[in-house]
Parts: sequence; C-alpha cells; structure tokens
Amino acid sequence: MKIQVVSNRLPLEVEIKKDKGEISAKPASGGLATGLSGLRQAYDMVWTGWPGSITSSARERAEIERFMAKRSLFPVWLSKKDYNGYYKGFSNKVIWPLFHYFCQYPQYRQVYWKAYVKANLAFCNRILENASEEDIFWINDYHLMLLPEMIRENLPHAKIGFFLHIPFPHFEVFRQLPWRKEILEGLAGAGLIGFHTQQYADYFLHCVNQILGCGIDDGTFEVKGRTVRAGSFPMGIDYQKFTECARQPDVISTVRQYREEYQGKKIILSVDRLDYSKGIIQRLRGFDRFLENNPAQRGKIALLELIVPSRVGVEQYRQLKKEIDEFSGKINGKYGTPFWTPVRYFYRSVDFPTLCGLYYSADIALITPRRDGMNLVAKEYVAVHQGQPGVLILSEFAGAAQQLRESITVNPNSIDAIAQAIEKALDMPVEEQTKRLEAMQKVIRKTDVKDWAAGFIEKLRMAAARTKSTLES
Repeated sequence: MKIQVVSNRLPLEVEIKKDKGEISAKPASGGLATGLSGLRQAYDMVWTGWPGSITSSARERAEIERFMAKRSLFPVWLSKKDYNGYYKGFSNKVIWPLFHYFCQYPQYRQVYWKAYVKANLAFCNRILENASEEDIFWINDYHLMLLPEMIRENLPHAKIGFFLHIPFPHFEVFRQLPWRKEILEGLAGAGLIGFHTQQYADYFLHCVNQILGCGIDDGTFEVKGRTVRAGSFPMGIDYQKFTECARQPDVISTVRQYREEYQGKKIILSVDRLDYSKGIIQRLRGFDRFLENNPAQRGKIALLELIVPSRVGVEQYRQLKKEIDEFSGKINGKYGTPFWTPVRYFYRSVDFPTLCGLYYSADIALITPRRDGMNLVAKEYVAVHQGQPGVLILSEFAGAAQQLRESITVNPNSIDAIAQAIEKALDMPVEEQTKRLEAMQKVIRKTDVKDWAAGFIEKLRMAAARTKSTLES
C-alpha cells in the first residue's frame, strides 16, 4: 500500500537548460510539500502532478521522467493549449473567481470546460499507470475536482480523499456554475472531502442536498451505495520552523536593518500574492483613512506592503498592479515628507530569512483578504512573535479567523473598520498583545501542518473502513 498524492503542481519545478542540456530543479512554492514530509517517513508515497514546464520533445520528457522517478514523482504532460484551457481558463477564470465570491469575473466558456475535463482525465490515466485499490489517494484542490469520480470508476473500492484549499461558496453563488452538477458528482467520488472550515463543509453539503438530491446526515451523504463524509481540517504551518527562525543570523540581520531604518516608528506589515481576492486596494484606502483621521500619527508609522507577483500575463492582474502602484503613490504624495514615506511597497518574492525578519520587525500585521480559504501568513506572523509583542488584524472572511479569535477581526470591505482597527492595535497595551499572541500560538501549535496531513489520512482510512463494513454487512 502507498499514498498517492495528487495536485496540479509537483513539489519540484523542473526544466532542461537549453544551453547545457542539464535538468534544473527548484522547490515549488506552497505549504503542501512541508505538510506531507511527515507522511513520506511513515508511508511509501508517490506524487503525481504537472512538472512546471511544457515540452513536446520526447527526449526531454524522458529525461525529466527519469529524474522525477528517482524522487517518486510522476509528471502529467499537457500541451500548451490544454494547459491554458484547464489551468489559466477553467481553473482560474471560472472556479477561482466564483469560489471567492467575485461573481462578475467568471468566463463560462465551453472550451475551458472541455479542457478541464481532458486535463483531469490525463491526471487519472497517469495515476492508474502506478496504482492499485489498496492505495490511499489524496487529491488536492480546485484544479482536480472531477478526478475523484474518474479514479472511482476504475478502482471502485479505493480509499480516495479530496481537500479543497480555497473557500467553498454558498449555494446561491455555486449554483451559478453551468457545470455545478458535474463538479459535485466528481467530488462525490471521494470517500472523504476536507475543507479549511466547517462553514465551507456545510455549504458543500447544502449544495449536494439541493443539486444532487442527497440527504445529509451528520456530515455524510450516500451516493451509489457509498457513504461520503465532508468535514473541517484547518491547515496549519510548520510551527517549529517559524518559532525558531528568530535565532537565525540572517533573520537577526534583517530585523536589525529594519529597526535602524525605521528608528522607533511603528511598522504595519501586509504580505500577499497579487490577487483581487486579497483586498489590497481596500486596505490601502483604510490606511489612507487612518492617516486622515489621525494626523498626530503621521511620521510615526509606516505600512510595508509586500506583494508577490502572480499571473503577470493576465490583464486583470496587470490592471490591479497599476491601481496599487497609483494608490500607494497617492498616499505618499498626500502625506509624505522628505523624511517619511508612509507606504513602502515591495513587488517581489523574498527568501525565508527576509520574510521572518519582516514578521519579527512588524508591530502590526494587517491581513485583510476579501475572501481567503485559510491564510497561512496570519499564522506565520503569530508563530514568529515568540516573546515579542505584536498585533494581528485579520479579515473576518479569512478561514484563519475561525481559529485566531484573539486577532482584531475586520470587515475588509469597510475602510472605516480598517482605520479603526489600526487605531485599536496601536493603543493596545503590551500585556494584552502578549496575552492574545500566546492564546493564538497555543492554537497554531496544536494544528501543525504535519499533524494536519496525518490527521486527514487517518480520517480517510477510518471513513474507508466504515464504508467497507457497511457494504459487507
């Protein structure tokens, strides 16, 4: 028996350097690989996904296959046309905006849907090359929502789990999807379906009831003689890695640099991937309102906005970046002086020591997505602040808000609420900051990412055992 992990991307991005003919590999971004490292020690584990490159060369594919096979990784090859339709099209122009409640953005094009079906089938065929019904299958995220049923059709008794890393929307939003029935039927091929919060699980079950007509009983429903269970499994972070980072020389150097640069000024930090769901413009408007309402704080505070580039080829994202550039400049032009810049805006990725240094230096973390499945940045900030005061301001629409209840929660669409939250954070006594942080650290410590992964697999095994017992009785 082995664990078959499946995700859109493999944990390694590989390509063949044209000039040298050598394979170049680097870790892919994301916390899933960290969470599954513990499973690799306990199980024989293989991972199937897209390798991060597109090539039609049989020789290059064979070289990459050999390189990957040594690491128990199995690439799924897609043509540029299929990848664009499946990933850039259906996944990110239909599912992503709809599931994040941006109902004006989805492009319901049949060509995208066909590419999505075709890509999910390609994943299925690749998995079946190296699979048996004794294996445990763990499928991840919105790119592969048809895959559970496809595997089930070929391996009827397999233990199949699915985890959705983004929000699952309310019925009134989900029902707008032209392929709503097909998506639910695809997911129902799993025996266990996991979400970051119980609210997402409840929304999913309500959709199953209303669209598929299945009765719901204590988080379960019956389909084709099988019991399917849906539940909440909040994803965590590598807690130890973040708690220990403050002792690293590179992190200490970064902290020293920022403290010297800001000379006693309060630092507000925001860290986001460039995306309309992150509420970046609303956050800047909230900071602008704060400075407008609190002239005495001008020159005493700074907002550091770290934005990681994303989907740079999409016009919608280019326009968003332009708006961020312009509004950041507007705030600096309105309030800035030769000696003080209110908004420091970084548009780039940073390495781990720099990120931890930013977390540790920040007096306030301002994390205000308009909708977010979990938001691990909030947890990382809290974990880093061991013995160090700090305040977390968190959107009530982030999944993390269900766990981090000692944060200051705000409606990210209210610029006045954001401004008032900044005021409250600045006025909060150090003793209260420490008390709140310690309570949140206790929660995060109990839900480490490795425990999250092991817990999901254990629940999947239990769900499969119950289903087998029911079928045999």
